Amino acid sequence: MRNFVLACLALPLALFFGGCAGGEIIGVSAANPDEAVLTVSYRAKGLAHVPEKCHIVARWGPFNAVANAIVTGSQPVSESIDLTRWQRIRGAPASDAVMEIWFTYPNPRRPIDKKTFPPPFSSIDVIEDAVNAKSPVNRGSRPASSLDTTPSGWGRPEQLSGSLDSPSSRDLSKALICQISAGAGPRYFKVNSPPNTLVRLTIDVHSKASAGNVNEATWWRVSLLDEAGMALPQEEQEFVGLGQEKRHEAEWMFDGSPVIFKLASGSKDGDWIRIRFETVQ
Repeated sequence: MRNFVLACLALPLALFFGGCAGGEIIGVSAANPDEAVLTVSYRAKGLAHVPEKCHIVARWGPFNAVANAIVTGSQPVSESIDLTRWQRIRGAPASDAVMEIWFTYPNPRRPIDKKTFPPPFSSIDVIEDAVNAKSPVNRGSRPASSLDTTPSGWGRPEQLSGSLDSPSSRDLSKALICQISAGAGPRYFKVNSPPNTLVRLTIDVHSKASAGNVNEATWWRVSLLDEAGMALPQEEQEFVGLGQEKRHEAEWMFDGSPVIFKLASGSKDGDWIRIRFETVQ
């Protein structure tokens, strides 16, 4: 069955509405060419069971923006989504003569459709100014309020960077405790002195959403990237009931290479996450 699904995703998009899962980029626009808000129109089918792994990615010059695609509801889905969270790309920039738009699955670096469009903004300075106006350090240093109290017995939280270009730094000698949410976007930290051994991760997630929504759930994800920001095979993802707690254990092999942790949540209200690291002898 898994091979069949992968084969379907690899078929040309001309067969998109013939039965296989897929996504197709339709067009782009900007309501105000002087504001860094890009609207992307797309169609999707057969991906409603994996909404958290479907993304729309825009690349223009040295910048990109990523947003979760809406793929649930009656099939096929026709939607438009706004991309507003622009970041500077690591490495060589793409051409600023055209804008590349991707529909990706299962992660933002694996396009199943890719198209180019004339940029709808007045100039690339619109994006440059928006990126320069953001300060991950300032956003991350917001003082905690009474609503930000960690679950009982967890300990003190950390503020992790929201920028892949400038991740926080820490080692794995002590537990990580922080908040994650869909609105704030992923959190990143690079590992000082990466281990060269098997490490057991004990991941506790505490949903900050209303406990009354007992029949609803949202997702969280912990994944590993290389020093260039490319996804590695190590990834853990599960659902947690709103207002509930979840424990997940995994074992990841490290080889001493530089790595970056990426933590994300699909919850609007957010989650507390604690990760404890233990070397496996």
